[in-house]
Amino acid sequence: MSIKFRYAALAVVLIGGAAFACKCFEFTHASVVMATPTMGAAYVSLVSEKDDTLTSLSSDCCDAVELHTTTNENGVMKMRKVDKLDLKAGVPVEIMGEGKGDALHLMLIGVKHAYKPGQNISITFHFAKESPHKTRFKVVTRAAKMHADAAGADAMGGMDMGHDAAMPGMH
Repeated sequence: MSIKFRYAALAVVLIGGAAFACKCFEFTHASVVMATPTMGAAYVSLVSEKDDTLTSLSSDCCDAVELHTTTNENGVMKMRKVDKLDLKAGVPVEIMGEGKGDALHLMLIGVKHAYKPGQNISITFHFAKESPHKTRFKVVTRAAKMHADAAGADAMGGMDMGHDAAMPGMH
């Protein structure tokens, strides 16, 4: 077998494999609100094509990214870290910080420099079965997020935060 043929065969395998690569996740409405210069909250809607588990998060912009849930317990708001989140195929997960039940959000801890509205931050989602997925989040003001919450629609590119969905699969 000639060297040219081997490389051509390898190229066909690699290109053909890429055509079947899983695009298993859809991320929409990704935004970040900076609470302080070193801490922010990120929000996103996520749908997985397959059952999987979100196991961790990371970003070059900060020391740590954690998934948190906020609950109202007898009039006292409590925030807790969620170690993993089960994802069911086709079932949307709203990490939007709003809702009547447990409200999920991402905490950016130890942000390394000040981000301004309009800038982007990348966060990598790590899964039990699929390869990590990096998603870009747009930095917005708290007022812009509140406006989107109140509008319940397209105030921030289709952001609909007026959901009532429970958050299944939290651990």
